[in-house]
Amino acid sequence: MATIAGADQLAGERSRPVYTRVQVLGLLLVAATLLVVAAIAIATEPAAAGEVVGFIGPIAAAALLTAWMAWRFGTWARIIGIVVSLGVAFMMFWTVFGLAAPDSFADFVLGVGVPTGILLGVGGGIAALVAGRRGRIQAGPARGEQRLVRGILVVVAVALAVSAVLTIFGRTSVDPALAAGATTVDMSDFEFVPAVIEVDASDPRLVVTNSDAFLHDLAVPALDAIVRVTPGSSDLLDLTGAAPGTYTAYCTLHSDTRVADPTEAGMAATLVIR
Repeated sequence: MATIAGADQLAGERSRPVYTRVQVLGLLLVAATLLVVAAIAIATEPAAAGEVVGFIGPIAAAALLTAWMAWRFGTWARIIGIVVSLGVAFMMFWTVFGLAAPDSFADFVLGVGVPTGILLGVGGGIAALVAGRRGRIQAGPARGEQRLVRGILVVVAVALAVSAVLTIFGRTSVDPALAAGATTVDMSDFEFVPAVIEVDASDPRLVVTNSDAFLHDLAVPALDAIVRVTPGSSDLLDLTGAAPGTYTAYCTLHSDTRVADPTEAGMAATLVIR
């Protein structure tokens, strides 16, 4: 206890246990990632921006506040940093799936920034607590700590740069000859437009366009049909052979496919094949 108390006293004098900076970097990375995504939502998804910001805004604020506390105060603040990091992991575990979508910048930012920040927030916090107990207190960053921070920042920056290039230059469109006569469906503001998609059984093709900044898909589980559409792209979903009837179409990434009613499922629509 005496060692920890001494570490806390030194922390107040701007000397900190080794790896405190790693924890602070992790918390700041979480906050920065969420603020970037909030900015993208505000700029590109005006109808859904309020909901997106209302969810991630408080989490970003908590991460920023905790980063300041971990930097300014002692052992108890680093413990809070670990707890907050674990709380973010519980609330935003799904962001890790963004790593599978490097061609969707907004999703990939979440997939890189949030999980990486959580790992640094937890790992750096634990390492700082151990370092404080062992009396490893320094006014400046240790060499190994400095290299780790720089390495992480470089890897994150390169990954995001590659994702930005793939997102911008990897956009696809449907050949006009193939799209002729097909029904158009737009995905915008986390909604399908139109909300009721009507097609003729003789030509049940859909040209699906993603006008959002986030990855979407259009899936009809009852027909075992799905098409994945990256931001700014279009693709063709051919439902030839499907029996006439009424089905529910979902974006499986932003809806609950267990709910049959499209008005209650989230990002979903009614598909009518006549």
